Amino acid sequence: MNGFFAPGHGFVPLEARSEVFVPAVQQILADIHHRKNVACGCQFPQPEALLLEVIRQPDGRWRLDRRSVTDEHADGCVFRLDDNFEAQPPAPDLVFDTTWLRKASGPAFRHVARHQLSAVHAQMFLRRLKKATSPTSAGVADFLASFWRRLGNAEVYPFYSLREAAVALKLTLSVGFLRLPCDSAPEDILGPLVFETWSEELGGMKIEAILVDHRAWIDALSGIKIIGRACTGPYLFMAAAAASGTMVKLSLFPIYVDAWQVIPVDSHTERKRAAQLVGTVEPLYKPVRLDHFGKVTNLVEQFLGGSIAPPRFRVDFAYLVGSKMIWEEVRGFAPGQLLTYDTHFDRKQQLEAARGSEFLGHQVCAGWLLPELSAVSCPYEKGTLPVEVSLETLPQIDQTLP
Repeated sequence: MNGFFAPGHGFVPLEARSEVFVPAVQQILADIHHRKNVACGCQFPQPEALLLEVIRQPDGRWRLDRRSVTDEHADGCVFRLDDNFEAQPPAPDLVFDTTWLRKASGPAFRHVARHQLSAVHAQMFLRRLKKATSPTSAGVADFLASFWRRLGNAEVYPFYSLREAAVALKLTLSVGFLRLPCDSAPEDILGPLVFETWSEELGGMKIEAILVDHRAWIDALSGIKIIGRACTGPYLFMAAAAASGTMVKLSLFPIYVDAWQVIPVDSHTERKRAAQLVGTVEPLYKPVRLDHFGKVTNLVEQFLGGSIAPPRFRVDFAYLVGSKMIWEEVRGFAPGQLLTYDTHFDRKQQLEAARGSEFLGHQVCAGWLLPELSAVSCPYEKGTLPVEVSLETLPQIDQTLP
């Protein structure tokens, strides 16, 4: 049965996921977006089996989506995803569309940026794995340089070079770091923001105050989870600017960053855990995309000389302890604080409970108990000025780099 079950509405049939944009369905979603027991029809009449999530879009409409790749939908269900769904590339004209008439334009830009971030992070992890005795073999500058090179290489992203596609549309790509002013709601931020932009000429960073188009800013915020101080960052960004210098496309990704590495995270809680793990495990890997996670796991198997079960979902962190790879989950909420989260977290644990081996272990971190970070220091390499990536203060715009 394709569709979803909603309290007070019974079973709402759907032919395709895009039907959630039909006005009648939109009204139902608007009525239930804070309600529980919204469930996929493929498990009907056991609505507690696969809960769905109702998400508000930047344009104000509502989208109904599965909660996780661990949700096992029945064959033919409109919410079932192919195993390689993350690897499907969007068309370049959709990625860089700036008319805001194409509703998937913003998510497509983020999809491409996330693909590149995931690939570079996986490459850096494998490089550090092979040179574990020399942890300084790769650093922040190497990460950003690799990121920048990938944007100009048509072979590393299917069908087109991102930089060439942007130039064809008279846009300029940039990558780097951003942190937001403290004590302000991100939606209320007006005027230029301070971006630490990677400069290929410098081999380091240059600090710039850049204006962001309001629609691009709202779209960027919709792609990150902002809970408390998480809104300050730091973030890795990928952006496209118009001839006027205004950013018309922007994707933000929460990160942990230090002198030697950039580690993607999904939340500020994970950022704190990354800071705790760095220095105790080497190297540290954050699975950003399931397809890249599978490839990394295969190469770790070769490194360890043993068999590891293929991943079925993205764990929070992966790292090596001796001759074993550890898959770790970071529990962001205390048990009982958010029941839907408890159900989701416990189900992931149950799926992997019987998959351990002598080369694979599982660990859970009580993330809600982690101490707060005051700052994440990042002295950039290649002789450039050290810059403090702070969670407390914003640098002055008139700072310059040699």
